[in-house]
Amino acid sequence: MLINLIKSKMELLESRKIIRMIGIYFNFLTNFFKKGRFDTIMLFSVFHHTKDLIVNGKKIAQACNRIIIECRLGERGGRPDLENGKWSSTSVWRYETKKDLYNGLENYSPSFEFYENYGLVDKSRYIIELRKKP
Repeated sequence: MLINLIKSKMELLESRKIIRMIGIYFNFLTNFFKKGRFDTIMLFSVFHHTKDLIVNGKKIAQACNRIIIECRLGERGGRPDLENGKWSSTSVWRYETKKDLYNGLENYSPSFEFYENYGLVDKSRYIIELRKKP
């Protein structure tokens, strides 16, 4: 019983550490575009976890020349509350076709256009490249 209690407390502490790290990551993702310019920004199954896709898409578009994004036709994002550890919904999208997804990504990142879909990877996610319009 004592071992289970210790194990439970350790798991709780570990989960809180993970939640804090995730929270720091989302804060970083939301704020780091102020730091400068990049050739390429890569977003691997993470963009939909930000609160405001349009605002963040504009920040990304201003910070680079190329975007590589891993995502699905349908995404439902969430992020943890650093105080209580509960997850809240952030952004959701659902596109019927790949073409609709490309158009949606272009709308989130003004001045960018679809360049190439490199195909499916795990969990029905596509690797998609967008490039700044000439």
